[in-house]
Amino acid sequence: REPARAVRQRRLAARRAGAKGADIGTAHHLFLESVNLERVSSLDTLKEEANRLVQEGRLDREQAAALDLETIARFWQSDLGSRLLARRADLRRELAFTAQFSAADLSRLTGLQFEPGLEEEFIVVQGLADLVLLQPEAIWLVDFKTDHIEPGEVGARTEFYAPQIKIYAEALAGIYQR
Repeated sequence: REPARAVRQRRLAARRAGAKGADIGTAHHLFLESVNLERVSSLDTLKEEANRLVQEGRLDREQAAALDLETIARFWQSDLGSRLLARRADLRRELAFTAQFSAADLSRLTGLQFEPGLEEEFIVVQGLADLVLLQPEAIWLVDFKTDHIEPGEVGARTEFYAPQIKIYAEALAGIYQR
């Protein structure tokens, strides 16, 4: 396992080379939506996949260089990653959806308050779920984040993204009736 300091240094080098946080996130999302799930079991095969995607024009060299392949390998080798791969036929990557919410529903999910008088209005939400396992009885939702945070910041960052995940989960539950 690569020490956290080495990961931070590599990310800093990518940023110094011109990659911004959003660019790094975009590179990871492009890679994760196109990587062959049969080839995510090791760092070596992930490197080969990154090279393949560059050759196919799905990633450019700068994007490939910004990838944190060690972390991606750890994810797919984790218990969750292994469980997802065991059901790869039911996995959907970059699953687009559109859902309708009432202002009250969005207030409940996000904690935001809407203008008085909008109680009867509805809001259309469009999203793109990174990774979804559609099972007959349940849906598993995985949202990849590439934020650079310290271990003590995990709780706050989780809370920051919670409204997005709640909206995605409720939308997909409604769409797929699970």
